[in-house]
Amino acid sequence: MNKPDSRFRFVKRRLVSNWSSPLILLKRKSIEKSSTKSTTKVISNSRVKNYNIKLTHKRTIQISARRFKTSKQYRSKRYKQIVIPIKLLSTKEIAIRQKYVSIRKSPPKTYILVIKRRVLATYLFVFIGLIGTGYFGYQLYSSRTIKAPSTFSLPTPAPTTNYSNPIVMSRSTPTEIQISKINLDVKTIEVGRLADGSMETPNVLDYVTGWYKYSPTPGELGPSVIVGHVDSYKGISVFWRIRELSPGDTIQITRTDGSTATFKVNAMQQYDQSNFPTQAVYGNISYAGLRLITCGGTFNRQTGHYNENTVVFATLANS
Repeated sequence: MNKPDSRFRFVKRRLVSNWSSPLILLKRKSIEKSSTKSTTKVISNSRVKNYNIKLTHKRTIQISARRFKTSKQYRSKRYKQIVIPIKLLSTKEIAIRQKYVSIRKSPPKTYILVIKRRVLATYLFVFIGLIGTGYFGYQLYSSRTIKAPSTFSLPTPAPTTNYSNPIVMSRSTPTEIQISKINLDVKTIEVGRLADGSMETPNVLDYVTGWYKYSPTPGELGPSVIVGHVDSYKGISVFWRIRELSPGDTIQITRTDGSTATFKVNAMQQYDQSNFPTQAVYGNISYAGLRLITCGGTFNRQTGHYNENTVVFATLANS
């Protein structure tokens, strides 16, 4: 019987080795994919046994016991491995390699807030309502706890007794005061004395002036006295702009008899309350005069008073 040609045997061996190597590589890849992150885990099949030893959460040592031999040209180039050949056992070689697990950081999350116009308008109205409710509640609370400051406390002037000169106008109580320069047109009420003998003033929250009923009526002989507040804890009051008056400005007083007394401003003075010139302001005079008195200077929050008084001096111009 003829023996096969040696060249044919060589070609057959070459073809078998070339076709078996890709199969081995495919099996090896499937084995690598089946490795997990357990501390020590054995993954085996009929040809390869893999032992995974977890060192850290990123590093793992893999020991592979193979029943076949691999050549350097078919080994993976992605990682380094130590291959130890064994001749006497069924295991042909042992490969040791180190695997790194890359932990990918997830990108930061971006949140996009989409608000419809109707929803935005609703929240806006609710926000405005809450602010209004808070402000209204604060006003109610403050009106109970905050003491309304008294603007000034004046000594009572002595009644005019010198009637030797003729009376310019007959006696008639005032009802309104008008000052066109400062756009003032308010009612005038009567005020008297307090229990301590000082002059009474209108309620600090009432937007009115007060005529002192123990002084001459506007137009009579002597100094007629009208008082008013400059402000309160709620805002400005009747005589807030009285400091804008200057000599020559007119002041009109409407009286109960229907007549109007017109006065011309002569001067404006500011006096310290602790040293108020009673005689200069309230003293008897030989003509029909008018005194508008309010507070001025600096407000003391501890006492609730101003430290000065502003006085406007005026003279009757016609009746």
